[in-house]
Amino acid sequence: MTTINYINLSLELWGCVMSAVVAACLLLSKCHRHRTTRLYFGMLLFNTCSLFFDAAALLFRGRTDVFAWWGVRASNFIAFSCNYLLLAAFAYYLTEFLGRRTKKVSRNPLQIIWTLCALSLMLVVATQFFPIVYSVDAKNVYHRESLFWFSQAIGIVGMLLCAGMLLRYRHVIEAEEKIALWSYIVLPVAALCVQAFVYGMVLLGLANTVSLIVVFLFLQAEQGRCMAEQDAALTQSRISIMLSQIQPHFLYNSLNTIRYLCKADPDRAQKAVDDFATYLRGNLDSLKRTAPVSLDTELEHIRIYLSLEKCALTTNCKSSMTCKPPAFCCQP
Repeated sequence: MTTINYINLSLELWGCVMSAVVAACLLLSKCHRHRTTRLYFGMLLFNTCSLFFDAAALLFRGRTDVFAWWGVRASNFIAFSCNYLLLAAFAYYLTEFLGRRTKKVSRNPLQIIWTLCALSLMLVVATQFFPIVYSVDAKNVYHRESLFWFSQAIGIVGMLLCAGMLLRYRHVIEAEEKIALWSYIVLPVAALCVQAFVYGMVLLGLANTVSLIVVFLFLQAEQGRCMAEQDAALTQSRISIMLSQIQPHFLYNSLNTIRYLCKADPDRAQKAVDDFATYLRGNLDSLKRTAPVSLDTELEHIRIYLSLEKCALTTNCKSSMTCKPPAFCCQP
């Protein structure tokens, strides 16, 4: 291989490894619940496959054995196909991302890009029988053909449509998000333009990898913000539940009941204090709990609440009617 081929091979293998590492980190982080994150994971896989098989095509190029003959053709076919699938996945990712910010996102650009990608895939399939996009000669060397420029132009048009979406909905995108998303448009388009006029330079895979890493950094920041917001909302929800169970009138009635029973019936006052402390402890513990509460625990919590309510009710009867509370007051 020539020096430029060694450089291209090194860059593509580096991009392949980086994309695989980012995909593994995303998978292990268990942050792939949102559709946009799953689409981004698919983009990483398409980019990894594209770079791997493009590198394989470079290794097989120029060898005349049967394995290399099939290797060059299969590798080029998969690499071209994955690049178009990557474009389609990014357009879908961008549409879904904008759809989370505003409900007025038009899906027409996405449908146009998918149509262009489907046309490109058909051209790649046809190239396996007729050399219209690229060809492989008798020495197993890859060559561009007449419609290669058209295949590159389709990618540029697709990216320009994505750029139009970013411009149209720029008011719903934050500054750091614009940097990440624009990087995935500017760098690949620049790489496609260079590749179209400078034969032998393989820059698209490198540009895609760098852009995906920038998007990954943005995704991680967004996931961190989302998790912080979810934790804050969960904490607030738990506090609201606790406050809904411990209303001021409930506290007042319970303490007033205990004050009355301290004189009228000290034994039941002691039982009421124990129930009141257990009830408060249960509410406070619920703020720290992450696992679901068992049915027995919830039933016991309700029993204590009803016991205190009965005490308050019968104590009010005693205060207003000067009668002794019934025997069931504050009983288990």
